[in-house]
Amino acid sequence: MKIYDSVAESEEFKFIKDYFKDSDVINPNGDIKWGGTMKPYLAAVERSNMVVMSEYKGHVGRGVYEEALVALEHNIPVRCIRRDKNGQLLVVNINDLRKADRNDWAIKYAKVKEEEKDSKESSGNSTSTSR
Repeated sequence: MKIYDSVAESEEFKFIKDYFKDSDVINPNGDIKWGGTMKPYLAAVERSNMVVMSEYKGHVGRGVYEEALVALEHNIPVRCIRRDKNGQLLVVNINDLRKADRNDWAIKYAKVKEEEKDSKESSGNSTSTSR
């Protein structure tokens, strides 16, 4: 939630669209209307063939955590956008998440466990982004 409607969100979304250029990319922050429940977001995850999420200082909020868990439970690949030592954006595979601070739903609710750097992928299907 920390990067919603920020320059960082715009930069990451452009990176995702360029990286997955043959895919339909959904940004839940603008493409799905909040209705007081996670149901529409989780339904979008179940319809996606991949979930790409963003971290803030190595953490994700509860909503992104829930989206990633649903994706992993449905064998939908989960990727995370991170910056390397030089500040360049890159994509990493995620295979697990762990709760970090159950009281901080917005920012530090969970940390992701990195699997390995992702090879360039382009599937031509829907990709959901979580922020």
